Amino acid sequence: MVVLAVLVVAAIAGNPKSGGAPLDPSGTSPRGAKALRLLLEHYGAQVDVGGAPPQGSEPQAPVQGETALVLRDRLDASSRAGLLAWVGRGGTLIVADPGSELAAAPVARAPGAGGLLAARGPLGPACGEPALAGIEEIDPSPSPMLRVPKGATGCFTSGDAAFLVIRPFRAGTVVALGGPTLWTNAWIGKLDNSALAVALLAPDPGGRVAWLTGPQAGGGRRSLISLVPSRVKEGLAQLVVAFVLLALWRGRRLGRPVLEAQPVDLPGSELVLAVGNLLHRGHRVDQAAGALRSDLTRRLADLLRVGAATPPAVLADLAAARTGRDAGPILGVLAGAPPTDEAGLVALARAAETLRQEVANARP
Repeated sequence: MVVLAVLVVAAIAGNPKSGGAPLDPSGTSPRGAKALRLLLEHYGAQVDVGGAPPQGSEPQAPVQGETALVLRDRLDASSRAGLLAWVGRGGTLIVADPGSELAAAPVARAPGAGGLLAARGPLGPACGEPALAGIEEIDPSPSPMLRVPKGATGCFTSGDAAFLVIRPFRAGTVVALGGPTLWTNAWIGKLDNSALAVALLAPDPGGRVAWLTGPQAGGGRRSLISLVPSRVKEGLAQLVVAFVLLALWRGRRLGRPVLEAQPVDLPGSELVLAVGNLLHRGHRVDQAAGALRSDLTRRLADLLRVGAATPPAVLADLAAARTGRDAGPILGVLAGAPPTDEAGLVALARAAETLRQEVANARP
């Protein structure tokens, strides 16, 4: 039985007001595992937290009293292979992650459609394992139970399932637990949960516990750029080159700038109105009539697809041929005598607009 002082240390480490990641050896939240680390250190164990298996992959036998602990399996394939090689040479591995392939003990399921079989209430050892002789009951609720493989020993059983499975692996031993909840800050002080931790991880003072956490998020040495695939980098480089070429092409200048006369900053409608007012005040009916006939000549030339310098007589013949009218009145509109008063100017404007519409609407 673990002494009361160790339980006090566990209670202090499990302060719910503190933070930390779940199962973090330095985490002081209810789901952290700092209390477990302090407990093992109190009993003289040297706790080394890291992501590499003990002894790495070197072909040396494990040191006496050295234990590897995996609460949550975040190891990669090579690390797992190195860890199992270390266990095969005589090491002891404690795996509290039932989903890890290191455990090699499948999760038990309830009969029918009951789903996973979870531990309910206190469990006694009931396996006769000498290392667990001083433990009466643990409380692993609500961790899943495990099926006991052939050749393994199940402890803390409920029916055919067990919370703890001891499996020999070559010259070493693998101890699989149904979950790490009983060793979190919130649960390590319940019943003999802490005693089980000491019995498995620190049976003798001066031992070493290799607490394997695996690689942490953001803890790698590779930069963000190195994680980008090479094809993506090549595509981005091509986009940069294309943008530079486009900028050079659009920004090229083939010669000196050409100075152009700027138009008068005056809307066209206001300009026409201003010119009309000037002609009206000066009683320049003939000049206004000339402007109307010049505009009509230009428009008829466009509609009849001839040059702007085509003589009025030719335009009159072409317009007469398209509209079916007599060429004489048309020529009178284009090049007749100028009006003498405003009424004649208005009549000329109406005749010019009528002629333009007839030519525009007639089929060529």
